[in-house]
Amino acid sequence: MSARAVGLAVACCALASPAAASASTPWLTAWTAAQSEPGPASSVVDSYQGTGGRTVRDVVRPTAGGGVLRVRLTNRFGTRPLTFDDVRVGLAAGAAGAALAPRSSVRATFRGRRRVTLGVGKSVVSDPVRRPVRFDQRLVVSLYSAGPTGRTTTSGALLHTNYLSAAGDHTAATSAAPFSTATNHWYFLAGVDVVPTLPSAGAIVAFGASGTAGTGSTPDAGRAWAERLAKRLRARYPRVAMPVLNAGIPGNTLHESSPCFGQSGLERLRRDAFDQRGVRSIVFALGSNDITQPRQPHEGLFGPCDARRVISANRLIALYRQVIRRAHARGLKIYGTTLNGFKDFRYFTPVMEAERLKVNRWIRTSRAFDAVIDFNRATADPSDPARIDPRLGAGDGVHPNDAGYAAMARAIPLSLFRP
Repeated sequence: MSARAVGLAVACCALASPAAASASTPWLTAWTAAQSEPGPASSVVDSYQGTGGRTVRDVVRPTAGGGVLRVRLTNRFGTRPLTFDDVRVGLAAGAAGAALAPRSSVRATFRGRRRVTLGVGKSVVSDPVRRPVRFDQRLVVSLYSAGPTGRTTTSGALLHTNYLSAAGDHTAATSAAPFSTATNHWYFLAGVDVVPTLPSAGAIVAFGASGTAGTGSTPDAGRAWAERLAKRLRARYPRVAMPVLNAGIPGNTLHESSPCFGQSGLERLRRDAFDQRGVRSIVFALGSNDITQPRQPHEGLFGPCDARRVISANRLIALYRQVIRRAHARGLKIYGTTLNGFKDFRYFTPVMEAERLKVNRWIRTSRAFDAVIDFNRATADPSDPARIDPRLGAGDGVHPNDAGYAAMARAIPLSLFRP
């Protein structure tokens, strides 16, 4: 899209009614995170029960730039109607922290109104906001609810620093001073869509669990394989918009929903993958937790969260086939990834390994996916393919470290996404 065309699109969206703009504008999802019910692992657990009277400041990094954007808010797992009294979008003042760049804050409206109320389980899309944003720029969405919010809907992998303020509406504050509490989740924010500055080549959804969300990588550094893939694609195809959307939820399984690891992959597939604007393909990376969780002791902080229903490799493969059929029915490409070794996992058993090998053999040989990305081969210990190479592991026997995620990203052929 030319600069003149982008300018016309921005002008159109600013002047048109919200409904007309939504129907006619070529929106592309530039950032999303998979929502889940509140779990036990936040550093500010009390905020799960509500953020009323305080301002939430969510910081995101879109993987496509645009001259106009809109935000998607959600009360999907709430317990009562939720009213936002003020919502603003701005740019961060630096590489870290809650401060805003001066004069960057723009109010978002909803059908022309400042306030919006979401019923339980509902979501809403803002009117178009004239707030240009670049690829990987720190975009800040500030949300204020004067009254009770009920239980919060959250997303994130404990790797992203966001902020809660002291009492009051601080959505327009440029200073970080009111935001005295850091939190490792995003609250109420389901996505950011843009009218892309460059021609759209479609979005890629990275759909998985903790190994997709980036557990084991450096916080706030964008070093999960999905974010690294976005940067590789940007370097290879600089003339198109091709966002990579991280829909990873730590602990998530394909076959069973969890009170704190999210709805099952099968249940959330439409919301977190198919319904993203402009989606073209999916990199599918679920399955390890389906093998391990039901077969391990349900102890510790996350014990109540584990899947309980044991399924065989054959049953998991049948679910893969179902996912593939659903993706193909929507005209989407779907690429399967092999399951990394976890022999050093403290609950490892030979039965788990046998199931993993059976699943990986099917992924590699069945030709059911449109292509196979061999994460296992990229991260395996050369002396024992059942475990992660110690140089690439985070030390828990399961998750990669920064170098491991870099190896996984390099294993993805960029030709799969050629515009």
